[in-house]
Amino acid sequence: LGDFSEAVRRWSIAAAAPETRWASASRLSIENTTYMLKLSDKLPSRPPLPVVGSGRFGAQVRAPTVSAPSAAEWRNRNRSVAAALVNHDENIVGAKLMLAAGRSRELVETYDSSTGLLGLSRGGKPGVCQLDVAVIVALALRAEGRREEADALLRSADAVIRATYRRGRVPTWFDDDAAGIWAAQGKSGEAIKALDRAFRRGWVHSARTDLATFAKEPAFRLLRGDPRFRQLQSRYDVHWARERRETAQILGVQS
Repeated sequence: LGDFSEAVRRWSIAAAAPETRWASASRLSIENTTYMLKLSDKLPSRPPLPVVGSGRFGAQVRAPTVSAPSAAEWRNRNRSVAAALVNHDENIVGAKLMLAAGRSRELVETYDSSTGLLGLSRGGKPGVCQLDVAVIVALALRAEGRREEADALLRSADAVIRATYRRGRVPTWFDDDAAGIWAAQGKSGEAIKALDRAFRRGWVHSARTDLATFAKEPAFRLLRGDPRFRQLQSRYDVHWARERRETAQILGVQS
């Protein structure tokens, strides 16, 4: 829920008791959080462990990718289905940065390969836990002139979203994912409402594969000029500035 300062306060208590089994993990969690809040420019002593599978959850341990992977590195990460699974988190962040760098062709080539792109293969349909990657694939296809395929993928994702909402309450990350799909479809009103709903429920864009700020997410590129989106960005900035300040006070460091 983005209460990083309270989390750090509690981790600090555990980290100060080196004889316990939780001390090392708590220190790592503090490192991850201070790096993410830009209170430290030092990478965590151990990167986040890969999550193999299609499960989605919120965590403040982000994949520490700061630049798009080279072409060779991208091919190596996706050399097989097994490699793509192990590198899934880094691949999502890398694909977002590649999109921003105009490297959609490489992404589409991976999509057309036997490995597929981010767990999706040509002709496949996204599941509930693949909405975040479906929008990346669709944007890459669209950039390469394959708009019909992109639109079909987005329609399939939209159908999953609406069926899931009809079943009842959803996790906060689902509202964020739905917003991305709807933004890519040009449904800005629905996208903004989904983002606002996520914020009101405690979402603050801090999962493993999120970029530094949600305004940089390729899924929301078409919303950046919308004043309602800018209002959400202001709420986001205020929250993170407060958490950064409070966390710095707890740790006794400069904010």
